[in-house]
Amino acid sequence: MPIQPPNQEDRNILLTDRDEVLERFRTIDREGRGARIRGEDLPCFRGAFEHLQGVAITDTRTVLTANTSYAVGGPTGGDYDCYFLETLPADDPLRHMGGIQTIGNWFVVPVENQDQSEIRFFKFDGGGTPRIKNRLTIVRNNAKAGSVGITNYLDGNDFRYLLAVCPNGEEIHFYRTDENLSLSDLSLSNHPHPFGNGDQPFRTCQQPNGHVWRDYTNAISLLAAEDGTLYLIGFAEKNWKNVAELYQVNLYDDGVELDKIGQFKATDTDPTSFRYGASAFVTARHHIRLSTCEHRVQNPYRGTRYARLGIYSSEDRRVA
Repeated sequence: MPIQPPNQEDRNILLTDRDEVLERFRTIDREGRGARIRGEDLPCFRGAFEHLQGVAITDTRTVLTANTSYAVGGPTGGDYDCYFLETLPADDPLRHMGGIQTIGNWFVVPVENQDQSEIRFFKFDGGGTPRIKNRLTIVRNNAKAGSVGITNYLDGNDFRYLLAVCPNGEEIHFYRTDENLSLSDLSLSNHPHPFGNGDQPFRTCQQPNGHVWRDYTNAISLLAAEDGTLYLIGFAEKNWKNVAELYQVNLYDDGVELDKIGQFKATDTDPTSFRYGASAFVTARHHIRLSTCEHRVQNPYRGTRYARLGIYSSEDRRVA
């Protein structure tokens, strides 16, 4: 009997194959469109020294991280109203959040200080409030986190999760689960190390001397196709333009390689930037959506505070 994939709450949609991945990526709208996440009297929208760090917009909600807090909102028309906010406790030794990605009803957040970091998993349980699942926390001693990406994927007849961490411009670390365990199963099981090999990376990819990739410390994402191929999107800014670079991730018995197969360059001059925060998401209609944010929340003298967001989607199809 074939293994059943995890419920939709524990996984993202897979694209069909490499051809669909390339076609969707190639047709992402280069002009983009704007949106806002609005909030009244929320700490992350009041703090003078807070800055935005990560953003992910799914089909049903948006998740936004500031450097010491995160907010969650749902779509209302073209914008998103905040309905939940959480601030890191004052005694938390890790006080800085990074670039995020969502998966099903989960989102994954890197939190760090100057010496160490953790990857924390949050799930939207009943009532729409995200709760941290400490059982899944990945502790990274003497290592920073920067940005993270995560995807479910098919490994032969089995399914797994792959998580990528970009701590600097020179390395990307990959963590992998054992086969056929959903995130919900992992959060409740006695499995000793959900992402395998203790808390050490499953694979580490070093930047070649030829400098194949840019510094994706602020934002990376993972995607996958039904044929088992894996993809990484690295987000950066070049000449004040948003640039997203698509790689095929090739896992081998003794290593990992990133093969660059596509590049997206935005044409707009929106105040949002991949340098401040970004992520990728495959929609229910099998389109790739890239989300981004600006650096700080707008704080008008009167009216609702808001953060401007940018959305680039293959569904808009303004590019042939």
